[in-house]
Amino acid sequence: MIFQDEEYFWRPAAKGLHVSDESGTWRADCPESESYDIEDVAGFAKAKESRESIFRLREEWESATDALSDRDWNSGDRTKWPFTDRPFHELAAWLNLELMKNAAEIGYCRFLFASRQG
Repeated sequence: MIFQDEEYFWRPAAKGLHVSDESGTWRADCPESESYDIEDVAGFAKAKESRESIFRLREEWESATDALSDRDWNSGDRTKWPFTDRPFHELAAWLNLELMKNAAEIGYCRFLFASRQG
């Protein structure tokens, strides 16, 4: 089932890592207790815009990585901190791990939304 705006804007708790509308611009509500800085991340006003952006970014990533040669994958030319002097394939593997983690978090939020009372 494709998520709609009701689910997109739903908050599982009053406090947490949510996005909020500040005069038409969506921003992340970041905790003040973290020991590192979290950059402001602009969000999308509608679920459809979010889905379209995710699919577009996936297509761009697949197109860019399909064009890489074995040398490109094994070179550190495309990697910066914290992957300095490491092959690009290590960065790509880390990115995939982060994506899987985020997908699991989104999936769990979708489960909470679908199973809420009322």
